[in-house]
Amino acid sequence: MEQESEEDFWFKRMGDSELLPGETVSFSNFQLKWKADDNYTTVIEGFVYCDLVKKGTTALNQINISGEI
Repeated sequence: MEQESEEDFWFKRMGDSELLPGETVSFSNFQLKWKADDNYTTVIEGFVYCDLVKKGTTALNQINISGEI
């Protein structure tokens, strides 16, 4: 994992094995924590980059969080 900025985290699969069609990659024990103001909202998006798609493609799912304290 590399932290590019306070908002961007980069994960890289280890090893040389290919990710085959239909396969998934999971990041177990990964947590995000932040100090929220009275009202908060955030979106967590994922992107996949590879040799064939250098500009990246969005992941199929995203996480939307909002609430108030």
